[in-house]
Amino acid sequence: MSKPTIPYLTDFLNDEGVLQSTSPLQTLCSPERFTSLVKAGKRDTLLEKFHTEKERFIQLEWLSSVVITQEYNDAEELREGEDTGQVDEDENAILYVPIYKSYEERPLPETFADWQALKTPEYLSNQKLNGFDYNGVQVSLNLTNQSGIVDLKVFEDYAKAAGGTIFPFNFKADTPDGNAIIPFTDEASFLDFVNEFSTRRVNLF
Repeated sequence: MSKPTIPYLTDFLNDEGVLQSTSPLQTLCSPERFTSLVKAGKRDTLLEKFHTEKERFIQLEWLSSVVITQEYNDAEELREGEDTGQVDEDENAILYVPIYKSYEERPLPETFADWQALKTPEYLSNQKLNGFDYNGVQVSLNLTNQSGIVDLKVFEDYAKAAGGTIFPFNFKADTPDGNAIIPFTDEASFLDFVNEFSTRRVNLF
């Protein structure tokens, strides 16, 4: 096997033509770090930033593997023809033959839209936490809110059957920052909320 050609690395070079650091930088790939930023209210571009950082991490991991393989292959090349101290059946000296390693194929870049479509665990978890804005309240699309909505709908059905109503009431909703109260004065406004919540939550499955 001949020595493999090093992959194209131009986009990893700085203005002086020197290879940039191959150390994966601190990124948002940590779920704990990601969640803390969500709870801090930095939601507008957080998912896109997470994806950008994730892609950079993957590329730097690949670049690091290329450098390691290159160093190995260079060392093998230097040993080519070296006397191994062994002889073959005809008493001829056995010279060292390099055993080269192939370079890993570079990962194809993934667009933010493609990542969203895959609905990865990170994406789904944080979409559920972030939820949607309802009259100024960032309602999480989680099971706790869903259960509360279902219970209230059942209670209203029982109340209506008895000729009454549970309205008005305050719904205690989970949000990325804790709990928040959403007042509902009538059934129509509550059903609008239920429809928007259920539509958005179903889209995450």
